[in-house]
Amino acid sequence: MGGVLKASEREWTGVRVRKADVLRLWSDVVRDDLFSRVYSGRLSPADAKAWARDMRLGPLAAKPDPADFDPRREPYWSLSMTLAWIMTGDLNAVREAWDDWRQRGEEFRQKHWRTPGHPPESGWFLSRNPPANLTTMWGLEAEWGRERDC
Repeated sequence: MGGVLKASEREWTGVRVRKADVLRLWSDVVRDDLFSRVYSGRLSPADAKAWARDMRLGPLAAKPDPADFDPRREPYWSLSMTLAWIMTGDLNAVREAWDDWRQRGEEFRQKHWRTPGHPPESGWFLSRNPPANLTTMWGLEAEWGRERDC
């Protein structure tokens, strides 16, 4: 079957390109297009992550290596780390409440904006995780509760 390839005034129909060639030659372009779709709200972060995984583009957001952040080797825990341990008894949860871990990771966050004369818009942007605070702990508690219910 194939698709249509347009370059300048020329057009070829029935063109087929292997996914491996697209990724080898244009992986940066494919990745940038994926981020553009997420930023504009045309694609959700979950769908983008699945698409990137299928295309073997690698992770979209930075996430530190858990082996470099072992809470058991940390001599002093913050209040949020201690609360995470009391709430879950899980070292992964303690890691999620650890400020050093959080500041090295990124997440998609939804933003809303309005341009004068246009309807409201929203999209998703990658940003560094803020240090743990009370709001963070509420969000993590809800996430841990959902994981326990599964």
